Amino acid sequence: AARILAPQPHLLMDAAPSVTYASARNPVAAIKTAILRTIEERSDNPRKVWAALCASARVEVNSSLTTEEFTKALKYTGTGIQLTQGDTELVLGAEDLTFARFQAFVAENPSW
Repeated sequence: AARILAPQPHLLMDAAPSVTYASARNPVAAIKTAILRTIEERSDNPRKVWAALCASARVEVNSSLTTEEFTKALKYTGTGIQLTQGDTELVLGAEDLTFARFQAFVAENPSW
């Protein structure tokens, strides 16, 4: 009997981890951990981190960030994270990131 697997929206067909994460046992988990650690190093308040990311991307705090803007803004936090837009999309999907989605993402991290 054939087994049908449910689609996983966070895994995009053409998305592959960058060289930095490709050799990790679980590249998606490694990228997620790196993003969450970078966010946490900035502040333990998701709203403050979001405001800083928006300021870095030069968008209003109540706007959304494209995955490209989010990736660049996160890299500009000065923590030295190695991240590509493709890495971000593997973890967060390709749709724009709103504060609500950002907050839900960081809430998944037990240290918050």
